[in-house]
Amino acid sequence: QEKLLQGYCQAYYQLANQLYNLDRTNPHAARAVVQCELPNLLRAVHLALQSGRNEEGVDFADSVNRFLRVFGLRRDAEALTEAAGKAGGTVGSQAWYLAQSNLGEQLRQNGQPGAAAQVFANILAGLEETPSYNRCLTLTMLGRCSKAQGQLASAEQLYRQELDELAQLELNEQIRRQIGITHGELADVLCNQKRYNEAKTAYQVALEIMKDLDDMRSVAVVTGQLGTVAYLQDELAAMELDKAGGNLP
Repeated sequence: QEKLLQGYCQAYYQLANQLYNLDRTNPHAARAVVQCELPNLLRAVHLALQSGRNEEGVDFADSVNRFLRVFGLRRDAEALTEAAGKAGGTVGSQAWYLAQSNLGEQLRQNGQPGAAAQVFANILAGLEETPSYNRCLTLTMLGRCSKAQGQLASAEQLYRQELDELAQLELNEQIRRQIGITHGELADVLCNQKRYNEAKTAYQVALEIMKDLDDMRSVAVVTGQLGTVAYLQDELAAMELDKAGGNLP
């Protein structure tokens, strides 16, 4: 029975990771599978957290929590975040980082950006000061918290700091995607400050990166944001919405 449960948890852990990645390129398919398999995913992730394998269990929880939030299953997300927090490892470890990040994101999505910002600030303090992927993700989340509190200048500074740190990391698909995400976040803040030309430039950088990565969900989002900028500048007539030309997904 124990071996069967271990195999069950491992199979659904692998599935959760695959669906997490698939959600970027084919969200409709990924979310349809998650809806069918959600009872198994929830049972397996809680068993994994109880097994004592902290890093694997917390990573599993991070993947499942993405979909719980997408589906608006707040109570399930809160319960899983709490369980992952109890299983989190020592300060600075990957398990600790994921558990605390999930806690911060839970607070932010529940309309508590100030409390979330404190969690992310604590994460930043617990990480090494040298640039790293986890540091950059945390700067993104701090920027979102600042934006939610109306602190646009602070958010812009955080995103520019993140871009500086990302430029110091070895370039791979993960880092390229984060660079694209950060340009998109920066563009949102610039747009909110009515700096539309700068926002458009940042969105275009993000769009090209996401096209190269075949991240169609992000391509659709950024294309819509460029349309919003054009609307705000009263430039809709200048927008060439040529589907055949590849300007729209």
